Amino acid sequence: MTNFGQINKNMKNIYTLLLVCISMFSFAGNPDTAATSPSIASADVISLFSDAYTDVPVNTFRTSWSAATLVDTMIGSDNIKKYQDLDFVGIEAVGANSIDASGMGFFHLDVWTDNATTFRVKLVDFGADNAFGGGDDTEHELVFASPAQNEWISYHLDLDSFVNMTSRDHISQIILSGLPTGIVDVYVDNMYFTSQSLGGVPAPSMAAPQPTDLQENVISLFCDTFTNVSVTTFRTSWSAATLEDITIGTNNVKKYSDLDFVGIETVGADLIDASSMTHFNVDIWTPNATTFRVKIVDFGADGGFQGGDDSEHELVFDAPANEEWIQYRLDLDSFVNMTGRENIAQIILSAAPAGGTIVYMDNMYFSKPESTAFISDKFIGNLNVYPNPAQNVVTVDASKLNTEIYSISVMDVQGVVIDQREINAVAPIERFDLSTYTTGIYFLNLETENGTYTEKLLIK
Repeated sequence: MTNFGQINKNMKNIYTLLLVCISMFSFAGNPDTAATSPSIASADVISLFSDAYTDVPVNTFRTSWSAATLVDTMIGSDNIKKYQDLDFVGIEAVGANSIDASGMGFFHLDVWTDNATTFRVKLVDFGADNAFGGGDDTEHELVFASPAQNEWISYHLDLDSFVNMTSRDHISQIILSGLPTGIVDVYVDNMYFTSQSLGGVPAPSMAAPQPTDLQENVISLFCDTFTNVSVTTFRTSWSAATLEDITIGTNNVKKYSDLDFVGIETVGADLIDASSMTHFNVDIWTPNATTFRVKIVDFGADGGFQGGDDSEHELVFDAPANEEWIQYRLDLDSFVNMTGRENIAQIILSAAPAGGTIVYMDNMYFSKPESTAFISDKFIGNLNVYPNPAQNVVTVDASKLNTEIYSISVMDVQGVVIDQREINAVAPIERFDLSTYTTGIYFLNLETENGTYTEKLLIK
């Protein structure tokens, strides 16, 4: 007679064993190689955890109040801290081990994750009494949205960015956390304070100006001012560049080093429909680029790469200003060979000299005008701009517009004003000399008492 009770018991045992095996051999990713070994001199470092230095004493790399599992592991010959199922973890150097970082300027750590969508770093100083909760504790947390996945990220954080931590003499806690809560896996290496910036190359001391566009008029990929959409990656596997997530003041910034080209992808469910947008915006700061390029790729109606309907266009900017923020506000009509905007999947930044350029990037978003502030098509129909295309002269005839014109500007595709005239008159007729302009696309911008109007101007 068949013993069904024993069969059910055996099946349960097999099922339990399968669960254990799945747990042991999960499909979570892990780094194949260790993080790059630091090159800063040991005399300029206070190291908590790095094979490159002699580490100071640390009370614990996982406090009892942490919500994470700590695994000490190795990649090659390099010791690594792995935090599994991370919500938050406290790393403490308290009492006699508290860290005097008053002579330091930066906090560094290398991080690798295959699933974090947000990563945070909090530093806590226990104040002059060197005790928790003594009334003089100060702290600050930096938040990094959309960190790169499946690659090492070098966070080299200016201590001035931790603005609410008002002292550095008794740093006692480093708290790491991430999203999605409780399921993030994070590998950590090379955690240290240092007085040195990386590489000794000029870097921006101030963040880029914050945009003034309204949230409802933008699709933001990376900007602290707006709510950002989901980005698949800020550095594709086929990129030739190194990505670091850094902060300048309280502002999150992407730093691309050794840049030849980098792919930023919004593919699959992250495809961007920019059909209602008019401009692409990005701010960059570079110490050494001689050429900067922006390419936008639309995957077409099928939403897939190389489906036969992909279209793209690249804009090239020679001799960009060095060591200052450049605000590129690029009219999407300038990307003439990109015939669709409904399935934008790639933004590719590149520069010369190839492989040796550093570019800091912030405020990347698509935008459209504020609808209430722009003149209606019916009203502006009385404006006459001729000839267009133009060669040497263009005439802006507003004689039939029953409104005061405050100013008329000529702008290039970067949004840089080349010529601007204060008008402050009704029904003006203005002529602009174009003889010194290079051929290409430009824009006429009219500021009026009824709003703003922009018209494309082609110079042959």
